[in-house]
Amino acid sequence: MSVLSELQAIEERDGILNPQAVVDFARDPKTELHKKFEWENETAGDQYRLWQARKIITAQVVVANKQQKSIEVQAFVSITSDRHPQGGYRSIVSVMSDDELREKMLADAKRDFQTFKRRYQDLTELATVFQELEHVFA
Repeated sequence: MSVLSELQAIEERDGILNPQAVVDFARDPKTELHKKFEWENETAGDQYRLWQARKIITAQVVVANKQQKSIEVQAFVSITSDRHPQGGYRSIVSVMSDDELREKMLADAKRDFQTFKRRYQDLTELATVFQELEHVFA
């Protein structure tokens, strides 16, 4: 079986694909899913703490003034070019005040939009939004 077929089997069995059910299924070393998990608890614990750190970093917000209106924005952002083992996050202020970093963030936004569009392209209610964003990224 492939990972996809194992996930589909879990969904068919349970009616929904629940992460805990996936982990429970993957405990069997004969499954393809088993190979996708770190089973060494010390290593897995460190990986989980890194995941927690990412969640903490990305949950921080600052207030920005846009067109006479205060809005909350993410305080730190991850730019694709920084996503390597020694990389990390940058303050939104430093990214927005550096033309090169701002362009990289815009390129990331364009990729994110394309992913979003592929995911939701069947929702006709979003057609106008897609058209507007296509115009922005043209």
